[in-house]
Amino acid sequence: MGYGAIISAAEGSALLALWFAALDTCLAVERRRRGDENPDAWGAARVRATLQACEVFYKRVVTEEDLLSPDSELGRKANLFYIFMEQLQFVTHLAPAPKDAS
Repeated sequence: MGYGAIISAAEGSALLALWFAALDTCLAVERRRRGDENPDAWGAARVRATLQACEVFYKRVVTEEDLLSPDSELGRKANLFYIFMEQLQFVTHLAPAPKDAS
């Protein structure tokens, strides 16, 4: 919950599955556009995967106006999901490596 939007557990699960399904394709597109070694490709792919997941799930194109308008529920949900995914990436990078079981 945030940005005046609520994403239910079912929505969140579906969006996550769609996001992960889209990420490899989005990353390949951004690496072709920006170059394999360009670090901006990873960030752009995450944004593109977020938009694609929301568009597929909500069956509507997410426009810039949606993202900027507090009146657009689609925009608020897309922003909230993007923030969640960014936090997930941040936490994942900070998590300690698992200890070797041997």
